[in-house]
Amino acid sequence: MRRALPWIGITSLLFAGAGVLHAATLRIPCLSGFVRDAGGAAVVNADLDLFDAVSGVKLFTPGDNTDALGYYNVCVLPGIYHVNYAPPPGTRLLGKEIRNVELTTDPGREISVALEPGVVVSGRIRTASGGILGPVDADVDRITGGRLFTPNDKSNPSTGDYRLVVPTGAYRIRFEPPRGERWQGVVFEPVAVRGDTVIDVVLPAGVLLQGRVRSSDGNDLEGIDVDLRRLATGEKVFLANNTTDRSGAYVVAAPAGEFEMRFTPPAGSRLVASRLDSVVVAGDAQIDATLESGVLLSVDVRDLRGEPIAGADLDLFHVQDGAPVFAPYDKTDAAGRASVALLPGTYALEVDPPIGSAFDRVLVDSLEVGADRTLLVQLPEVTRVRVSARVLDDAGMPLPGVKVQANRQPTNQRVYLPNDSSDANGILDLSIPIGAYDLLYFPPQGTRLVGRMIADVPVSVDSAWGDVAFASGVFCSARVEDEAGHPVAGADLDFTALPSGASVFTPYDNSDGNGDVRVVLTPGRYRAVATPPAGSGLDSVSVGAVDVTADTTLLFVLSIQSTPAPTQRIALETNVPNPFREATAVRFKLFAPSDVLLTVHDAAGRLVRTLDRGTRPAGDFERPWDGRDTHGFRVPSGVYFVLLETPEAWETRKLLLIR
Repeated sequence: MRRALPWIGITSLLFAGAGVLHAATLRIPCLSGFVRDAGGAAVVNADLDLFDAVSGVKLFTPGDNTDALGYYNVCVLPGIYHVNYAPPPGTRLLGKEIRNVELTTDPGREISVALEPGVVVSGRIRTASGGILGPVDADVDRITGGRLFTPNDKSNPSTGDYRLVVPTGAYRIRFEPPRGERWQGVVFEPVAVRGDTVIDVVLPAGVLLQGRVRSSDGNDLEGIDVDLRRLATGEKVFLANNTTDRSGAYVVAAPAGEFEMRFTPPAGSRLVASRLDSVVVAGDAQIDATLESGVLLSVDVRDLRGEPIAGADLDLFHVQDGAPVFAPYDKTDAAGRASVALLPGTYALEVDPPIGSAFDRVLVDSLEVGADRTLLVQLPEVTRVRVSARVLDDAGMPLPGVKVQANRQPTNQRVYLPNDSSDANGILDLSIPIGAYDLLYFPPQGTRLVGRMIADVPVSVDSAWGDVAFASGVFCSARVEDEAGHPVAGADLDFTALPSGASVFTPYDNSDGNGDVRVVLTPGRYRAVATPPAGSGLDSVSVGAVDVTADTTLLFVLSIQSTPAPTQRIALETNVPNPFREATAVRFKLFAPSDVLLTVHDAAGRLVRTLDRGTRPAGDFERPWDGRDTHGFRVPSGVYFVLLETPEAWETRKLLLIR
């Protein structure tokens, strides 16, 4: 039985020449067909919705429900549409979505669909105080990715009841209260749905974060995602209704705590995403943001045969101070391409291959980005072995979230580890090239666990290492500021154990945007040095013989670099150039004859090279360093320290080597 209308003719009068009228007919295509269930029975009163495939705007299509025979007929202007078929509420039928239906040159199309049966996920949604809130929107995502089309997915505002029809499978189910409410959204994952399932939902109370996001020229920005990540763990917090509206405004209900806050524009935009490193949420607050306009860096990632590599991860850093750049959409698509918006500048680029692949990491040490640019990066393959270990906290319990860094010896080059964190059971499963390594273990930030370094670990075959246990320590908190009281961000805090003089490995020892830094130390006596970021114009400052036997707070005030007074015994000047690629000159001054030891150390405090040793007269001196260690090997890019020591005094400065 065919009842489709091929097209509707609309006659209009068009002017052609001087006062001559002609009649023209505009054909309006119609979409028609039958909606049936899997057994072939008509689905009565199924609802059709059409959305413009480009803009996503829903069309107004009156009379778009199926009749007693399951038949429908909808006429629209020519275009390409996504078509949704929703069964009537209360059935056990799945909705169906057909994307990119072309209704352009054809005068009409006939599409008949069969709606498959599903299982029911249902329950009642209440607030933490026991009240009913509605309508609450329920969204269902596949664990493997992709949103399910679930019509009739809002809760009843009178009873709080909801009802979804889905296929069997594993899902992430999200419940979003109305915008502006003080109740937080809730996520359940993973949810294994093998039959009818009841999930009652309680929405916890939150505090309201709101604000407005504008461009640097003052325009309101619509469609900006607002996200929170817990500062201690990096865990993403589910925020309902977290996208700005047409006025650039957002309002979300959030939990209390300390977070990293992100403002992310849509993919492909030239707006540069913004990130607040530390936001304390204790009550209602307004946080506005301004997004700068930048340029697009597009990176094509391929293997050595030229085939695209999907799922590669891009990480960008500022060359000047090594600070990471917040750049969303940094994973390559199926064509091997990723595009990120950046402010013009010079960056270092790190391209990590997909986890589980045989490819190796590639570093681009210096990348000038002044306008839209496309870069081709080819990843080599490398032979790896598999090693495993278990990490334990100070109570002997498995410790998740421990990160591992492997530095190849004797070059001290950091190697790429596809999966560098311990899982929920404290298990490390590392894929690592053959060689000898110094292993740096970073416990979760915010804990009282002391970081560990294990030197010269040989790796040659698949193996299981023993347990790695962390000891508990004490917090040493510090604030780094200049003489005017302004915070100094990116300052590096280093500790030397006394009286041994051994360098101490301290994870997370760079100051944040507020000039604050907190490390964990084993109780003892230390010498501490705060080194400002390169190019700051500030001098390093040290605090000697600090007893850290309990939680301790230090203050470092960095002075502007100046010519030393004659009463000073030594002066270690900034190396030139800094940063440098191949070689740099280390300059120092002696105000009286003295025994001198001038050495270069890596970021972990290990000796890299001795530049000068012996008795020297008063005067100015210059010693070159060619970026090689005592064995003649070129050392990798990174931060190094030059240390000038005499019997009377010592000074240190930071060197930045960029290959």
